[in-house]
Amino acid sequence: PLRAFKPLYYLMDIKIDWEKARQSDENFPVIVGARNGQPLIIDGWHRYAKLLRANQSDVPTVTLTEDELKQVAR
Repeated sequence: PLRAFKPLYYLMDIKIDWEKARQSDENFPVIVGARNGQPLIIDGWHRYAKLLRANQSDVPTVTLTEDELKQVAR
């Protein structure tokens, strides 16, 4: 659900290029991992913001395992 990422969206003060967000394909999944038990968007903030602004309730995601997230963080 979109609401799972909303606190992080504001906490991290994510800057959105709304023209890029408007052109993004909201059907392409957002890449997600977990840090300290909290979901974290790795890639897809513009798609997320577009869906949030459109009052959608869900976002398609691909969730990385802990090992995959460690590899990405390197």
